[in-house]
Amino acid sequence: MKYGKLAVASALFGALVGAAPTEAHAQARDAVALSGAQALSVPPAPSTAMQDDTGGERDATPMAGIGVGFKLGMAGMSEGSFDVKAGGKTYPGRVDARRGLHLALPIELGGNGFGWSFEPYLSKASVTRTVTDVSGQPSGEEEANLMAYGMYTGPAVHIHVMQPLYLGVGVGIKGAYVSSNDFRYGFDAYGRVPLSATYYVLNDLALVAEVGVGYGVSAYVNKPVPVVNVQGRTVDVESDAQFGKSFAWDCSIGVRLP
Repeated sequence: MKYGKLAVASALFGALVGAAPTEAHAQARDAVALSGAQALSVPPAPSTAMQDDTGGERDATPMAGIGVGFKLGMAGMSEGSFDVKAGGKTYPGRVDARRGLHLALPIELGGNGFGWSFEPYLSKASVTRTVTDVSGQPSGEEEANLMAYGMYTGPAVHIHVMQPLYLGVGVGIKGAYVSSNDFRYGFDAYGRVPLSATYYVLNDLALVAEVGVGYGVSAYVNKPVPVVNVQGRTVDVESDAQFGKSFAWDCSIGVRLP
């Protein structure tokens, strides 16, 4: 009887010892499976940066809300004409084509998406100036150098098509005061549609290429020219103003920060 009790106790102890590890292993397996399911069900946080060629991080959308830049290129106007009727008479107007160096310092507000552009610029070119004789009749033409100091402004939209490229389109107006030693003064007033591509080589530096087209009017007021008349006296003769409607264009490359 004594040995029977010992045998029963030993059997119960062995059963308890063998069952404990099995239950612990099952709980461990359940915990691992649950953590794996949770890891699969939670998506990773979206990355806001990417690696560049040097191993540094690049912003996914580097275009800032405020940007400044520098652009250099060519700009010009086509030959134009415009007839003005006043007092029962028709006064024909005409301007010659011109083109020359174009420099702009754009300021961009808005960044990616909708924004606004302010672009001070200057253009250097030459245009044909009509010379008249003492009777007021055209007597010839000469080249006149001029400098246009102007501003373009208008809304713009920049679309992030891919990293690191943006495409932009805008519409606005530009006006300029035209200075020349051969004219009293002149002015330009044009509508303009710019198309641009902005490529970020660094987070804070982009290369910009832009083309602009437009239509408007230019006018130049001639200075009086001293002419010797038939009596041998010197008189000042003022030629008619030159004016006309024409197409305008510009193309440039430059940089933007940031």
